[in-house]
Amino acid sequence: MSTNSASDLTDSRKNILYKIISLGGFAYAVSMLMTMAIVPSIAADLGLDAAVWGINMFSLGVLIGSPILALSCIKMDYKKLLIIAISIAIFANVLFLVVPTATVFIVSRFILGIPLGVYFAASGFLATRIMGEEKKGSAMALPVIGFALGPIFGTPTVSMLVNVIDWKLTYLIVTILFAICLALIIVFSPNAIPDPKKITVKNELLAFKSVPFILVNLLAVLMSIGFYAFYSKISSILADMDVAPTAITVSLIIAGIFMYFGASFGGKISNTNIRTPYYVTSFGLLILFVLGLPLYNNWIAVVVITALSAALVQCLIPAIQVSLVNAAPKSSLITICLSQASLCMGAFFGNQFGTMAAEKLGNASLAGLVVGIVFAILSIIFSFIYLQITKKSK
Repeated sequence: MSTNSASDLTDSRKNILYKIISLGGFAYAVSMLMTMAIVPSIAADLGLDAAVWGINMFSLGVLIGSPILALSCIKMDYKKLLIIAISIAIFANVLFLVVPTATVFIVSRFILGIPLGVYFAASGFLATRIMGEEKKGSAMALPVIGFALGPIFGTPTVSMLVNVIDWKLTYLIVTILFAICLALIIVFSPNAIPDPKKITVKNELLAFKSVPFILVNLLAVLMSIGFYAFYSKISSILADMDVAPTAITVSLIIAGIFMYFGASFGGKISNTNIRTPYYVTSFGLLILFVLGLPLYNNWIAVVVITALSAALVQCLIPAIQVSLVNAAPKSSLITICLSQASLCMGAFFGNQFGTMAAEKLGNASLAGLVVGIVFAILSIIFSFIYLQITKKSK
């Protein structure tokens, strides 16, 4: 039974709710990543265009749909927002299960992307209400940690299941996962209503007048481009090196484990110091990609680079979310929604730039590292500008 407010929760109820929030992030990760993992199965049934557009439309749903949904629900109880976000995800998957055509698949992926930013925002703010402002970083990291578990448990499981069942049924499994999360939110989540005087559409849009807010979103895009130019090609890179499919799966699991610990560490350090993750991630990615250049054709080096870069990126995400909230204190949902939109935009363009660079250089691994270096340098520049501006404003 849910309680009336966040302050009424017992410690055990709080711990359960934290796990539920992470479960929702995990469900979204599986929904997004499994489409990438089973592209051959989707292409064989619905066509390659449907598979590719399904991935792209998810990112577009986050980019366009999440901010619109957030602005239309800004005064709503965070618990109700979570229920709406999960319900939309369930609807998207059920829609495709009922009408399994190429067109509906593409549309359903767009719909699935719409509530992602709202879920991350509402769950992060709800967790902050419970943990307290002094642990805002850890609170914002909860759905990110759940998302990081997707490559560890979700994607490998789905990849194995498509060998024994119809690939469409994997979306039924994810729907059940969302349904479980929805039921748990209804039962365990407290009510947490934003301040109706503070939360207005006008205040939400004031975020776009904040220079730090714009800089952090640009930084999120740049960092994400550099990372995904390499990470999005990892399976094909390892396959071209004649690495066994089982070893590729294990490599992705290892990267997921590093994501998990990176997000956990980033959340904790962002409670007290949001500046450190910017330096660690931006310089860490540059050093990692530069050192990887002479080893671009060594599969062990590729796996190590993938795992470490994944940890570095996840380490920065909680700090980015806290930074955006601090940069636009009168805004709430729109800040986190746009951070997710920026990351998805970066993932989309990172994949595109990685592909174009591979065509020019003739090697996807080398291309990913080169693109990663360029955007790591840009990330350092924007990190320095952001940190200098916020330092002077203190």
